[in-house]
Amino acid sequence: MRNNKTIRISLLMISILWITAACNKTKQHSKWLTGETWKVNEVSIDGQPFNLLPTLSFEDCNIYDEICFGNLQVEGDGIARFAWQVRDKGNEFELSDQTETVNESNEEAVSFSSSFSAIYKVNSATKKEMELESNNCLRYPGKKVIIKLSKQ
Repeated sequence: MRNNKTIRISLLMISILWITAACNKTKQHSKWLTGETWKVNEVSIDGQPFNLLPTLSFEDCNIYDEICFGNLQVEGDGIARFAWQVRDKGNEFELSDQTETVNESNEEAVSFSSSFSAIYKVNSATKKEMELESNNCLRYPGKKVIIKLSKQ
């Protein structure tokens, strides 16, 4: 009887630790982004390089209390606005264009932000580098898109 109770308590403790660790990955990856600037170093679409490589500035936010936003900037071009979220225990990253006005000064940035809006699988993530993969980008559905980022 005592042994049965010990086993149940042990299983409960393991479950709590597992849930805590899973939640912490989402928070950890979000913490690496919030308030930071990351450079897109490489973009490929079905293995073909894409030459436009913007910078992503992630605004400070509380991932559990609000929608997180950021700015995407292409050198020599304007800024596009996006919403972002890390979810599924740090295994998914969502980028969603939120730009309200498109004009000549921000056309390239908005084109990138809207074209690559998608839910990405996080292939790898560290404090300084991240690799994302998606087959459902708005402009490239069904094509394998890989984006590699590094912290500025």
